[in-house]
Amino acid sequence: MTFKAEWDWSDIDQPSFLRLLQNHGGWSERNSGADSPNASLWALLEVHRKQFGKIIVRGVSTAGAAAERQMEEHLAALSEGIGAPGGRELARMSWLDFALNPFPDLFAMPPGGVSSKVKDALLKKRLTDHQIAVAYDHLTRTDHDVMGGMLGFATYGGRINTVAPDATAASQRGAILDMACTTGWLDPRDEATNLAWVRAFYQAGVPWPTLYYKDNYPRLQQVKARWDPRDVFRHGLSVRVVR
Repeated sequence: MTFKAEWDWSDIDQPSFLRLLQNHGGWSERNSGADSPNASLWALLEVHRKQFGKIIVRGVSTAGAAAERQMEEHLAALSEGIGAPGGRELARMSWLDFALNPFPDLFAMPPGGVSSKVKDALLKKRLTDHQIAVAYDHLTRTDHDVMGGMLGFATYGGRINTVAPDATAASQRGAILDMACTTGWLDPRDEATNLAWVRAFYQAGVPWPTLYYKDNYPRLQQVKARWDPRDVFRHGLSVRVVR
């Protein structure tokens, strides 16, 4: 079963925005374990730019007869203290139908296609209140016309986190959420504005060395200082020399 619901941005102020992301992050922390009764639920919170007008949550449950109750409980947890979302849609379909065409309105392309930029991160815990405030600023500021801007949170975890970090090439085995700063544009002339917005948003909220190198970064900086103190060997995401 799939579901979709939405909040109007006109009903969301900064305190209720904070509460929504606190609720969502808290639910994800409580339900990311492989033994969670909600391991059969996957959900995506689409926090679009305010000019888009909507904040959307959608998902899919494989809980069978309990799917509708599971979805209602998820929506209730997210909306606690801010009001329930409207426009609820429920649909039953086979696994194959969903796999072949998941959320058609989300992945629909306009004629000629669309350009996009996505910067992604796996989160081990919910955003801090400060990070949520940064998100609110970037999603509501009016000095950028970025209609396609969005911050997305996909639930993560379950059995994927039971695999040892060194068992496969994918070492991220402790995440509760997959977060993505995303933007899209139709007119090539809008590329620079959209790229500037998504890059500033991503850098303001999440330090990239932590994402790429995790707890190894300070030790890597020591190695860098020993063998390449002049920073001769570098690229956009290389280890920075301590100044």
